[in-house]
Amino acid sequence: MKAVPVEWELTDDGADSPYAVIRKLTYGRLGNREYWFRLVTWAPTSEARELIGYWRTLEDAAAAAWDYSSASRGWQHHLAAGRKDARDYPRPTARALLDHYRGNNKTAPSSSPERRGRG
Repeated sequence: MKAVPVEWELTDDGADSPYAVIRKLTYGRLGNREYWFRLVTWAPTSEARELIGYWRTLEDAAAAAWDYSSASRGWQHHLAAGRKDARDYPRPTARALLDHYRGNNKTAPSSSPERRGRG
């Protein structure tokens, strides 16, 4: 029997904790299975994690996770550069950060990710 991972914690070099978690979801019966990859922000507990979206391939979910990480760092730099108080600027949702980043980044994939209902 071969072990197959169903969850990945994505980390950046030098980071103290991961920035996202991808979980492989399997639907259907043997011979008619469908796989989806659920991307959430990382937090120590599941309750504190925020849904980013669902993708059909691990590669697309990992690309979205990296883009989310870049967008999140960009948001932090935006606040710091303007010496803005974070209490006055509520953080956008993880999905909003990703969508904004991909909409303003010329190297973002041209196709939008497939999404399934909110989990």
